[in-house]
Amino acid sequence: MKKKKKIKKKKKKTKKKKKIKKKKKKKKKKKIKKKKKKIKKKKKKKKKKKKKKKKKKKKKKKKKKKKKKKKKKCSSIFHPLNTDASSCS
Repeated sequence: MKKKKKIKKKKKKTKKKKKIKKKKKKKKKKKIKKKKKKIKKKKKKKKKKKKKKKKKKKKKKKKKKKKKKKKKKCSSIFHPLNTDASSCS
């Protein structure tokens, strides 16, 4: 008698679990759709910020090249060891 009772209990549990799983899947799909839309908006904002940073980097490189050229001119006029920005004026 004990074995028969155990089998009946297991059958009831499986039926309940199946119903619960179906409900959970429907809820999850709705949540995932909302999350995807939010992620797309964030990615667009990040791309714009990266473009601005690249432009700034290019300007800095140009300035560095100009400074190097000035130092070379000064070294030819004055002593090679004393290559300061103050002596270049």
